[in-house]
This record gives sequence, structure tokens and C-alpha cells, in this order.
Amino acid sequence: MEIYKNYGVLGAEEKYVYTFKVPHPHGDFAERLSVELPMNEYFTLVEDKNGRLYVESAWGWNYDINEVLQGNVKPCFYALDTGMVGHRVYLNVEEEETEC
Repeated sequence: MEIYKNYGVLGAEEKYVYTFKVPHPHGDFAERLSVELPMNEYFTLVEDKNGRLYVESAWGWNYDINEVLQGNVKPCFYALDTGMVGHRVYLNVEEEETEC
């Protein structure tokens, strides 16, 4: 899966903002990254019948990737379960590809 590491996003100048599919519209610069979700007990990437990727959680909720994509130094998926307990899984960065 490809994501973007955005620099200089208005309101988040001191950290990176990660986005799926397209660079952040308010960022100064974006770097495209190839990432992989490691095996874990909380999140699974699922493709629907239209080819759209989304994240399915162990507690039965489905999320748009941008809803759970976070991180500063390293990208991760983060969401609260039904008991309001946070779960974080860091994505494996395969390679840094191109600059946009």
C-alpha cells in the first residue's frame, strides 16, 4: 500500500502527517512511501468488491484508512476499541520512493 509522509502541514508544522492515496492538500512537501501492515491481532486490511481498501478491526468496526493512519516518526494504525482502549500497530516501511 502507498501512503504519503507530508511535511509542513498547516497546524502540524512540528510533525509529519501521513495520508493514504494523495498528499495532504495543506502540506508543503510530500514523500511517497510503500508500507505493509504486519501480522497483528487488531487490524486487517480488506478490499471491498469495488477494489477500495479499508481497515477492519478485531472489535468489528471498519475504518477508512485515513481515519486510523497516524504517527510522527513512524506511520501506524491507531484506534479505540469498544471499551475506549487504544490499540496501535506500526506499519513496516518498505522503501522511500519519490518526492512530490
